Amino acid sequence: GGKSYLAVARTIKATWRRSSLYVFHPRGELIYHEILPSASLALAVLPADSNGTEALLAGSGSSVIRYEIKNKEK
Repeated sequence: GGKSYLAVARTIKATWRRSSLYVFHPRGELIYHEILPSASLALAVLPADSNGTEALLAGSGSSVIRYEIKNKEK
């Protein structure tokens, strides 16, 4: 298979009420960073669709955010 992106969620200790979401390209480059208003996040990856678009779900409580990236290397 191809190389995968890496998504990391971490709690920001200075506030304990926020988390950082980082997404890294398979080459190791940070391509996305966001601070979210939640101390805990659950991450899930959806398989790529027929167009090569991959999706990441970030959930906290009753909220779910969907992030998409078009994999241009396929």
